[in-house]
Amino acid sequence: MVDKIPQRKGHSCEKGAESELLAASDLLRRGWFVFRSVSHSSPCDLVILKHGGIFRVEVKSGSPVHAGKISLKKQDEIEPAYDILAVVWGGQVTYHPNIDALDGW
Repeated sequence: MVDKIPQRKGHSCEKGAESELLAASDLLRRGWFVFRSVSHSSPCDLVILKHGGIFRVEVKSGSPVHAGKISLKKQDEIEPAYDILAVVWGGQVTYHPNIDALDGW
């Protein structure tokens, strides 16, 4: 988990880009090779590589709600085009499924 870094309030594209960079930084610290999309129409935001395993990562900016749940602005597709969902809120990144479970891949 990254140290808590306050996110700026601004345009949603800026917030999304900031969240992607926070997730990429966190993944780099965890030893993953990280590749970031340069196109807004890509099916995922990041591609990560470690020990021969390749995973697609979608990064979402969220906000905490009651009972430990996280609210996301946009609903995921019925068939998501990613393997891992990274949720950034309050300067922290959480992964679904847990990224640590993939560490021995």
